[in-house]
Amino acid sequence: MLCLSIGGGWLLATDGNPTPHTYTNSGLATQPQILEDGSLVVLDAGSALTTRFGWRTRRVELQQGRMQLRVAAASRPMRVQAGNSTLRDIGTTFQVELLDDGHVGVALLDGALDVASSGTQAMHRQLRPGEQLRVRPSGHIEPNTPLLRQQAEAWLHGQLLFDATPLSAAVAQMNRYTAAPLVIADPAIANLAVSGNFRAGDQAA
Repeated sequence: MLCLSIGGGWLLATDGNPTPHTYTNSGLATQPQILEDGSLVVLDAGSALTTRFGWRTRRVELQQGRMQLRVAAASRPMRVQAGNSTLRDIGTTFQVELLDDGHVGVALLDGALDVASSGTQAMHRQLRPGEQLRVRPSGHIEPNTPLLRQQAEAWLHGQLLFDATPLSAAVAQMNRYTAAPLVIADPAIANLAVSGNFRAGDQAA
């Protein structure tokens, strides 16, 4: 009885000790995946995530890159970890991007989303549909800004829509979809504003 009690308590404490599952997109195009709970995730090129779905909670960790997640409705809450940021929701569609410099971008398309950060400037904020925010490595959450849905969803269809985007950021996004990355040889043009609609992988354009 004592062994059963200890074992049961351990399973409850570890949420059933769920087996992790890793999803990786090492290709040069977006890749849709159906997760164990029926949620739909679209992984951007060069992205990876790990899931742990237990009895009480569903956990997803974005390890690199960008994803769009349409959460399947369930009684168990969904928690998404990306860098120093934790997102909690029950049934929404949102995007998360983990940048190389440690910043985390979050965009909410539908539903409701709580964003909490850790670090020296830990904060908490809620997003409403049509809003986006960015979390700094320190944990500071920048103010919510309006989300241009057409721009947010362009990468899902092999397009990249830039609106006065710094050249360095535009090149970093374009380089996800090619084996021949662009290099900015002159730092003086790194902040040049780029606007337009480009096909992912079309480096010449």
